[in-house]
Amino acid sequence: MVSVISRGSACRALVAVPLLLFAATAVSGAGAPYRLELCRQQIQDDPKAPAGYYCAYRYVLAGGNADEAVALLEESFRRHPRAHRAMMFVAWIDRIRGRSDWPETLGRAVEGMEATGDSFGVVYGGLMLAFRLGEEGRIAEATEMVERCARAARATGDPTMEARVWVGEGVLAVRQQDHSRDIHLLRRAEKVVFPDGPYDIRCTVMDNLGSDYWYLGRYRKAFEAFETASRLREEAHDLWWQAAVVHGMALCGMSLVEEGEMEPGDLDRLLEWGMELAITSSNGEVEAAMHVLLGRRSSGETALWHYREALEIARREGGIVTEIEAMELLGLGLAARGPEHREEAERWLLEAERRATVTGHEFARAGVLSTKAVVQTIFGPPEDAVRSHLEALDFIESLRTPAVPGAVRAQAFFHWGYAYHRLAGWLLSRTDASPESAGLRALAFSTMERYRARELLDHLESHRGRLVEVTQSEPFRRHREVLARISGVQRVLTDPDLGQQEREVRLRELGSLEEDESRLRDELERRIGSTGDPFGAGIPTLDAIQDLLAPDQALLSYQLWDGEAGAVLPLDTGRSWLILVTRDRAWSIPLASRSELRLRLEILEGLLASGPGGENEATPALVRLHGDLVGAALELLPPEVRRLVIVPDDVLFRCPFGALKASREGPFLARDFEISMVPSAGVWAHLKRRPGSAAPPQRSAALVLCTPSPGGAIPRGESHRAAGPWREGLHLEPLVHAEEEARALASVAGPGSVILSGEAASEAALKGAELDGFTILDLVTHAVVDEDQPERSAIILAPGSGEEDGLLQVREIPFLALHGQLVILSSCGSSAGPLLGGEGVQSLARAFLEAGAGAVVASLWRLEDRAAAEVLTGLARELGRGLRLSDALRRAQATARDGGMPPAGWAGLVIVGDGDIRPIPARGRPGWQVFLAGLALLAAVLASMARRSR
Repeated sequence: MVSVISRGSACRALVAVPLLLFAATAVSGAGAPYRLELCRQQIQDDPKAPAGYYCAYRYVLAGGNADEAVALLEESFRRHPRAHRAMMFVAWIDRIRGRSDWPETLGRAVEGMEATGDSFGVVYGGLMLAFRLGEEGRIAEATEMVERCARAARATGDPTMEARVWVGEGVLAVRQQDHSRDIHLLRRAEKVVFPDGPYDIRCTVMDNLGSDYWYLGRYRKAFEAFETASRLREEAHDLWWQAAVVHGMALCGMSLVEEGEMEPGDLDRLLEWGMELAITSSNGEVEAAMHVLLGRRSSGETALWHYREALEIARREGGIVTEIEAMELLGLGLAARGPEHREEAERWLLEAERRATVTGHEFARAGVLSTKAVVQTIFGPPEDAVRSHLEALDFIESLRTPAVPGAVRAQAFFHWGYAYHRLAGWLLSRTDASPESAGLRALAFSTMERYRARELLDHLESHRGRLVEVTQSEPFRRHREVLARISGVQRVLTDPDLGQQEREVRLRELGSLEEDESRLRDELERRIGSTGDPFGAGIPTLDAIQDLLAPDQALLSYQLWDGEAGAVLPLDTGRSWLILVTRDRAWSIPLASRSELRLRLEILEGLLASGPGGENEATPALVRLHGDLVGAALELLPPEVRRLVIVPDDVLFRCPFGALKASREGPFLARDFEISMVPSAGVWAHLKRRPGSAAPPQRSAALVLCTPSPGGAIPRGESHRAAGPWREGLHLEPLVHAEEEARALASVAGPGSVILSGEAASEAALKGAELDGFTILDLVTHAVVDEDQPERSAIILAPGSGEEDGLLQVREIPFLALHGQLVILSSCGSSAGPLLGGEGVQSLARAFLEAGAGAVVASLWRLEDRAAAEVLTGLARELGRGLRLSDALRRAQATARDGGMPPAGWAGLVIVGDGDIRPIPARGRPGWQVFLAGLALLAAVLASMARRSR
């Protein structure tokens, strides 16, 4: 049975994976059997060569007698005192057999190898020593040791030795929560060691890739990376390190089971295998860690026994992270037995917190604080429970600040989502209709806002002011150069006639350039900085949101959760919630679980995508989701409310809310309500407060880019606004209705409107345009949506210059200088992409919000050309009347719907951002002109009457 802190403890345990695994060693290939007699002979034949000493170490890893191997190595060192490599392997063996003084032995060996010019040995031994220093929180000493290793690696002239150092640097970066740097260094090493580098460093790279994928929430890919490393080590008969890799697989398996992507029985077999490997190879650290996982899969006395075993072994082996986690879980397990065990439970938790604080393991400390809050919630008064939870969240958020802003920080931070859902869910479970519940509801609302879209909000609040300064910097110039080189490679890849072998070469080149681009973008992020507000003081309160809502407006804030799998304490948090907010009131509404809603939405998506027959069958699914998501809220809304601002969560970012209906024959939600979506209430508040957002512009104009000519494209198939160029080249279907859509918008937007089409509709033209002169940017073209590598997702334009490829990508869009404009992305899937925890969807629409757009009209799925043109031409017509964006889209969709268009044609178009903006002023005459016209009309009437009288 998984404990109540399953997600958090897994996060902290996986932090140890790269630290545990990177120090595997090699001097030669693997796979041959090792005998101590052979090792002795090799040392006698050439005492200066490392092969004999390494042979003794491999003998131990293969299950040989450690005492005999150490005796051989120590005897050899006495005979050959300059062979410090022998004592390095003694230290490694001592570590395997649990000797506490192995770091001192290793330190002396590194000093000796440095003095005798054994640069290879300095790298091997120094990196393991740096790992140990980092694990103890001695980061400055560890960094200095890695620098010594780097100098030694360069002296060897062997690129794979430098790759080892890069991996070691990445380990230290993880210790400082800089996961971005870890990823950059790891990918840099991967290019050097694959496919033919030493087997152990290839294993290490796969180990750490597994850890990085885990931080990205891509558990299946992480599992596959660990599985590859396990196979490599099994072939080398390296059971000690294979046990560690299987532990990484088991950690991923815990999350996969929770997500429903692995059978529990498969996980249990994996745990048994990992424990067997750990015991067989005498890997005590992994044995302790496996006891922790087995305890989390157990309950009652069995779980407590596993935690005590883990604690005893971890203390003996020096596994600090496992030791802390075992104490934490012991405290939690004892608390589950009842109030009579509270005092003992709290002692374990206090000791775990003390140990984490002393050793500098901040992630472990954050998890312990969160668990202490759970125990306080069970046994203490509510006010103490709230205080404890808020203290834990404050500390968790303090971990965000050292990391580079952006996607990587968000991906690492999302693992703490359980702490926010737990507190908010517990608070909402205590609410009812009484006035006393208002404070609990407000605190739950602000708790979730502290988790939602923090990176996007940080970007919006801090980047605009410094972006101009950054564009003048040297890193920005280098970034532009790398983007130009990426463009050159992507131009080749979009050619449908490119040979497969050449395509693979270009894809590898693209990956290498993308790594450089990502590193430079992180450098720019560091220069721009962030708001420096780790505790969310700028997050809006419920009262502040109510002040921004209009009398006819409501905000619906969703939080989806399945609870914590196998929770051992009776804490009522395992459900999803909706907080409904109007200008005067707020309600909390319980919802179905996240897994149920995921399944129902997947069924709806499948039906809508299956053609006309499926659309008819989709009606029951639309009715069911209406009841699940909005039915209860609509019954509570005052009759004057006709505008809905939706803050989705999880799969609800893909939900076509406008198509939901209360009954088979009833109206769609979009008939009666204007609907817009935002990643968080904080982002919505930021957009509402930006200068000039409240009033319509005095003048307007649109910049429209349509039907570009990217070159090398061929028409085929049905006419949809999507493309996928990386593996097959760029195959573009003709958009015969795009010009019609462009002219419709330009005709109503204003006299300064510009339509660029064909070769003129280029990436270079857009990047060089003075966008401040336009209130609307309309891109009527195809799109590429890459779920695996969302930074490659792009709007397809003509190149326009030799430095561009016609792919306006997510990594480039935030550098556009937008200031509240409406952006219309008339292409497939422009609001789709992978989910990024509390941040929402990594989509093209989000990238335009980062660039400064006030709102983005985008699509949830594939758009058929004729249907898209019909709805968006209607949108242009309604905007031309001076309507709000949300009202204009509602009316345009209603017109298309009344004309017989099915939901698949109109419901996928959504507003992301501020739906209240009016990008085009009403075209009526000014008031004084109307007054003068009225006087003239009156004078004419009086004159006519006078003539008749005469």
